[in-house]
Amino acid sequence: MKILMILDREFPPDLRVENEIEALQHKGHEIHLACFTRKNRLSVEKIGDLTVHRAPISDFIYKSSVGALTFPFYFNFWRKFLYQILKREQFDAIHVHDLPLV
Repeated sequence: MKILMILDREFPPDLRVENEIEALQHKGHEIHLACFTRKNRLSVEKIGDLTVHRAPISDFIYKSSVGALTFPFYFNFWRKFLYQILKREQFDAIHVHDLPLV
């Protein structure tokens, strides 16, 4: 199964997510991870068998994430970023980390 995981922070590091990825890969699943970056990192990077898709995020949008349910900036950031990934890749499942992103 090809799975897209969505994480609302930088990756790596996140031990919880790394453990989930490892467990899913051990079962034979192909994992892609969508996250943001506030640093100068590659937009798409292979880390072992994991494909990481990163979107640069401005400090303004990052700080507005606190009000994600009331301000459209954060929602629109994710909508545009995920739309681009979903245009290029087909996934069998999407796994969202943390309730505010759902």
